[in-house]
Amino acid sequence: MGKPYISVIITAYNRKKYLLGAVRSALNQTLSKDLYEVIVVKNFRDEAIDRQLEKWGVVDLYSDDVSVGGQVSDALGVARGDVISLLDDDDEFLPEKLERVYAAFRDGVDYYHNGRVVVNEAGKVLRVEGYSAIIKGEEEKAKYALEMMVHKAGFYNSSMSFRRVISEALDLEKCDLAIDVFIFTAALLSARAIADDPRPLTLYRVHSQHAGADLSSFEAMQAEMLKSGSRGLSDVAYLASLCSGTPYERAIKFLFLNHKLAWLALLERPQLDDPRLNTLGTGDLIGWLSFLPYQWHHLLHFTRVMLVPALPKAARRAVAKFTFDRKVRQALG
Repeated sequence: MGKPYISVIITAYNRKKYLLGAVRSALNQTLSKDLYEVIVVKNFRDEAIDRQLEKWGVVDLYSDDVSVGGQVSDALGVARGDVISLLDDDDEFLPEKLERVYAAFRDGVDYYHNGRVVVNEAGKVLRVEGYSAIIKGEEEKAKYALEMMVHKAGFYNSSMSFRRVISEALDLEKCDLAIDVFIFTAALLSARAIADDPRPLTLYRVHSQHAGADLSSFEAMQAEMLKSGSRGLSDVAYLASLCSGTPYERAIKFLFLNHKLAWLALLERPQLDDPRLNTLGTGDLIGWLSFLPYQWHHLLHFTRVMLVPALPKAARRAVAKFTFDRKVRQALG
């Protein structure tokens, strides 16, 4: 095996508050500096930020692409690494992250997912998450794909690293928002070995301007969830059609139904172009119930996802308000 060269791609869209902290965390790694590079791709120019990135020797790209897939594709166009590690602008790598990534890919892994420490705006640790799995070969991928999806091996950009060749299994420019599940689906379709490392190597920040959950007001959160919900649902509907007839169809169906039921639970949602996405069918509920054996550890969430879309609007609003209040308490501490 040759030495993998890592490209860290940090994406930023509009947000500036945490970006330099994210970059600093990628630079302050125990891995030798000659084994990785850092690329920032953002949709804004800021004199102070750009000056600091230049001082640090970071590749600073401007992209006016509104999609996450487009931003990542722009960065891949200049990236020199065989291995790609993603990092959101509001998250951070812990110091040993890239050393662990380097070791995993040196040993032949094609897709690597690590655990995370979840903190709020004040830096308070809310929880530590991680799951352990090493999957090799097509038979094991087919057998454990759904289990990996349920245990979130396909979520959270900042916990993901992948051999860049597997990203060619899908057209990332078709990804509007859910780059994490795009990359994981690409890994299912083309990776030889997948590792889910429970070690918490990423700091994942929950805050008032977190993607998909603007907590400045209840109305702002609803507006943001409508926007991000429709984008994410469109992404997973595309992936579901792409994986139809493959050994991974059921794993992606779980993801699709999770997104669809969450979309149908929202207030004042508009009608989407695909009529199948606008109604709750008996087949949706039967399909969701079929995943119950995999969801005993998240039974309350599983039940809420299934029942809330069928509630009257007033009840759905009450659930949404309760969720908003809980997220505010969590983010602000």
